[in-house]
Amino acid sequence: MPRCGGARVAPGMGSSVFRQPPVVSVEEAIARMRAIGAHIEDREPLGRGDGVASFNHLYLVITTRILAGIRDGFFEDRQFLTVLDVAFANRYLDALRASVEAPEAVPRSWRVLIERRSSPHIWSIQFAVAGVNAHINLDLAVALMRTFDELGRHPDHGTQRRDYENVNRIFALEMQSLRQHFLDDTGDAIDDVVAPLLNLLNNWSVDAARDAAWAVGEHLWLLGWLGLDPEPAVRRIDRMTALAGSFLLTPLR
Repeated sequence: MPRCGGARVAPGMGSSVFRQPPVVSVEEAIARMRAIGAHIEDREPLGRGDGVASFNHLYLVITTRILAGIRDGFFEDRQFLTVLDVAFANRYLDALRASVEAPEAVPRSWRVLIERRSSPHIWSIQFAVAGVNAHINLDLAVALMRTFDELGRHPDHGTQRRDYENVNRIFALEMQSLRQHFLDDTGDAIDDVVAPLLNLLNNWSVDAARDAAWAVGEHLWLLGWLGLDPEPAVRRIDRMTALAGSFLLTPLR
């Protein structure tokens, strides 16, 4: 059985669905997430309650809405949103691929989720929030840095920041259905322990995390612009994010 960071990884992670190359479009990212979700729900013991499946569902819903926004003119700078969304998705897909091909390369913030993804003592809402923690607090900042570099733009260019903030409106629109999805998983177990985790999926917390990610992404881009290596800063962010993820994944049942 494959291992990640010395811990056992649940069956199925060796599947070719996790070994696919990076995606090159938002459409391809969505197709890949659908394939990942279908594979896990069909083959893993926890089904949609699996740690990766839990986050994957949330991410698929949001990314599908972002694609609709790119197509229907909701965003002004569609090129920026497209390049960012692809870079962002590939951070998640890269972590899954590394978990079966090079476990030592999995970012710590993703490792804590992947190592515990099959635990029956962790609620799916915990996995989803831990995935959001890793993907926004680490991956989004790195994806922003790479997007600014790829487009050859300063972070203040045009409507980039306004379009980035418009993604928060999509989170707000989808949050109730996402909360209900995880409420269905917890059943009658909503209590003083589980309810606060559901509250972490509210609009304010996502807005705050995304605001912080933009600031960090600007900082990482500036380091590169000055000729400095941003990787030490990325590793520090990864360690802090992993610590938060570890707390979020404390068994609660």
